[in-house]
Formats: sequence, C-alpha cells, structure tokens
Amino acid sequence: MNQALCGNPELQVMDPYVHLSESLEEMKQEHHELLLKLQELHAVARSIGYDEQVPDWSVKLEGLKDLVEQFRFRFMRHNKKEEATLYPVVDLYTGDKMGQPPLCGRNIEWRWTIFSILLI
Repeated sequence: MNQALCGNPELQVMDPYVHLSESLEEMKQEHHELLLKLQELHAVARSIGYDEQVPDWSVKLEGLKDLVEQFRFRFMRHNKKEEATLYPVVDLYTGDKMGQPPLCGRNIEWRWTIFSILLI
C-alpha cells in the first residue's frame, strides 16, 4: 500500500482514495512506457530525414504515421485514466473542493505538473 497517499498508516483504512495506489503505480509505469515510445518515435522521424538511399519515401512516412497514431491512441487512453484516477486524488490532497484543477484555465501547465509528479 502506498504510504505517500496517507502518512499515518492507521488512517489508511479511512482514506477513500487509498485503494487507488495500485492504479497510480500503474500510471507511473505507463508514463515510463509512453516516454520510451515517444523516444522511439523521435528516433524514427530523425532517421527518415538522414537516410538518402530511400527508394520510396511514402513507405517510411506511412510507417511513421502509423507509429504516431499508435502513440496518440495510447496517450489519449492514459490521459483518460489520469482524469478519472489521478486528478481526484490531487484535488483531494490540495484542498480543492470545487472539482476544478488548481491551475484551471492553464491545462497545459496542469498536465506537465501531473507528469512531473508521476516521474518522481
């Protein structure tokens, strides 16, 4: 059980979000996998530009397009999990009772903040 969610072990039973610790750990692992896929995507994109001996660019570009679509699908699926699991936990522990992210209106900054939290 994740001690970071509730500092006092005696209170963990009372914490309504303590059962989410496995989900949070799973999301941290997904962040690592997404980062590796993004690095792979970047490497493929760079290699296309450097390879002068390619007889048909459309084949390589089609492969790159497929990789981008796969990454986007996985990223969007992960994002939905974050919205359902991580955001309520962060809101609970930051004291936000209105259901809005603390940085509402600045969603990009909010997402990078969450990404940074999960990388820790």
